[in-house]
Amino acid sequence: MYFDKLDPNEKMIVRDYLALERTKLANTRTLLAWIRTAIGFAATGFGLMELLDHALLFQIGFALVCAAPLLAVAGFVQFLLVRRRWRWMK
Repeated sequence: MYFDKLDPNEKMIVRDYLALERTKLANTRTLLAWIRTAIGFAATGFGLMELLDHALLFQIGFALVCAAPLLAVAGFVQFLLVRRRWRWMK
């Protein structure tokens, strides 16, 4: 990966600084996408559980509601892992 080739003691030029800023912004957008997906899973799951009266749909809705927090946590973990990789470059 690109970050593995960089020396932390080397002075960054403008191109490197801008690339780092783009990476930070992309990482934030990715976290927000994970959270948006988790909210969508939860909303769909609650809708299936409440609006439709069928046992199979209730189980699918329940599974979606249970998966929503897992998606949010997975997104946050991914955000922290990427952030830790470029943190030393500040």
